[in-house]
Amino acid sequence: MPTTQSGRKALQRGLANFFFGGVCSGLLFTIIVTRPHLLSLWFYTQEFWILPTWKLWLLTIGMFLLALALGYALSNFGGIVAFPSSRLLSGLALLGATALLPGLFVRSSGPIIQFVMTRLILASLLSVSLFTVTRQYHIVPAILMLVVIIVAPLIASLPDGLIQSFPNEWFEALKFVIASTLLCVLSGYWLIVSYSNR
Repeated sequence: MPTTQSGRKALQRGLANFFFGGVCSGLLFTIIVTRPHLLSLWFYTQEFWILPTWKLWLLTIGMFLLALALGYALSNFGGIVAFPSSRLLSGLALLGATALLPGLFVRSSGPIIQFVMTRLILASLLSVSLFTVTRQYHIVPAILMLVVIIVAPLIASLPDGLIQSFPNEWFEALKFVIASTLLCVLSGYWLIVSYSNR
């Protein structure tokens, strides 16, 4: 954690950059997912359930990577963070591996195990990716990432209790905006603190 006044200001600016990246990515995700003529691309119906497709999962991963890239680019241009390209590409490859998660757990386990295992693996991959980039491990942001990944769907489901028929696409969009923004800020914190401790 930066202790000087300039270090704290850099941390605040960096976190604002990552917050901005998460919000922009979330808005773009919302615009894409809520288009009525594209709903069949993102969701399918099985009996009376409306379920997300693989394409929605890939879009989610892509938009999250865009959010991180935007936050990192803004922070890099501001001189707040800078890591070697080889480490960034390694971390990106690990995050890209998250696209394989639905295939591993969709049919092989029950819904509760699938929910928990997918989120544990997501948080682990994100932490390992950040460790790969920074060569430092921060336990508090890692735990908070797991909490965000588990709690974001629960927070996003609150409007469903208030609005009689909250559309699935808006639930997915709200869930992504919440998770993406919070995870970007936590990732930004990890990167900025690691860079200031080098």
